Amino acid sequence: MNAIEEALLDFGVRPKLLGFKFLSQGIGLALEDESYLYNTTTKLYRKVARMSETTPSRVERGMRHAIEAAFLHSDKETVKKYFGDTIDPLKGKATNSEFVAAMALNLKEDEIACQ
Repeated sequence: MNAIEEALLDFGVRPKLLGFKFLSQGIGLALEDESYLYNTTTKLYRKVARMSETTPSRVERGMRHAIEAAFLHSDKETVKKYFGDTIDPLKGKATNSEFVAAMALNLKEDEIACQ
């Protein structure tokens, strides 16, 4: 298991959901090239869709569903670990773009701290 998958599991994203795979791929792309974070709809979803042989709309929906489910099952401390005070766990969830960006940033910071 790689660091991206471990972070997704830590946050509460269930691996049986198709969105788990899409999020893992999307976060990996964002770690390689930050431009994916600024072009989620036009670039990230399309690239993940090509990688998974599906459509961008299915990628978007799969990610959204996995994130919604994870926020329902995550505790306040876990949400704060990844999002700080930017997300109120009682009021809502992160968007797909926010989620991918926060996970990528967190993983990048962990990588830098380990060096």
